[in-house]
Amino acid sequence: MTLEEFRLREQERMRRQVERVRAELHEQARRIQEEDAEAWEELAAQFREQGKEESAAHFEQLAARERAMPLPHPI
Repeated sequence: MTLEEFRLREQERMRRQVERVRAELHEQARRIQEEDAEAWEELAAQFREQGKEESAAHFEQLAARERAMPLPHPI
C-alpha cells in the first residue's frame, strides 16, 4: 500500500466516522427537542385543567415552536 492509498483510506474512514457522529448528534437533538415539546404540552394540559386557557395556549405555542425549530447537525 502506498502512502497515498493509505491517506485516502484513512480520509474515507474519518469521513464515515464524522457522518456517524453527526447522525447520532442529530438523533439525540431530535429526542431532546421532542421531550421538551412534550413537557410544554404537559404544562398546557395542567393549566387547561385549572381553566387557565390563556396560559395553556401559551405553553402549546411553546411546544409548537420547539418542534418547528431546526435541528443541529443536519444529516
